[in-house]
Amino acid sequence: MASLRNRTRRMLVMNLEHEVSCASGACGCKPMRVVVTDQSPVTGVRAQRVIEKQVCASLTLLPRELRRGLPDSVLGCREVKAALRAGRVEVVAELPPAPAPKKEATP
Repeated sequence: MASLRNRTRRMLVMNLEHEVSCASGACGCKPMRVVVTDQSPVTGVRAQRVIEKQVCASLTLLPRELRRGLPDSVLGCREVKAALRAGRVEVVAELPPAPAPKKEATP
C-alpha cells in the first residue's frame, strides 16, 4: 500500500488510467454513455449514436492532504508520475507497527 501527500496549497486531481490502476484486480472505472454524431462521407447525412465506454477513476488530494492505503499500482499512472517529478506530490513511507514488548515470566 502507498501513501501520497499533496505538497501544494492547491487541490490536485489526477486521472488514473484503466490499464495501470486497475491491474491489481479491483477496477475503479465507471461505465458512461456518450452520444456522438457521425457524418457519412458519401451522403453527408448526420446521425447520432450512443457509445458506452469506461471512464477512468481519479484521485483527488486536498491541499497538504495525506492519503493512506492507496494501491501500489497508482504510482504507475502517468499523471501521478508527473506530479511526483514536479514535486507536487510525495510518497510517504509507512513504517510497520512496532512489535509488542515481550512479557517476562515472573518467578
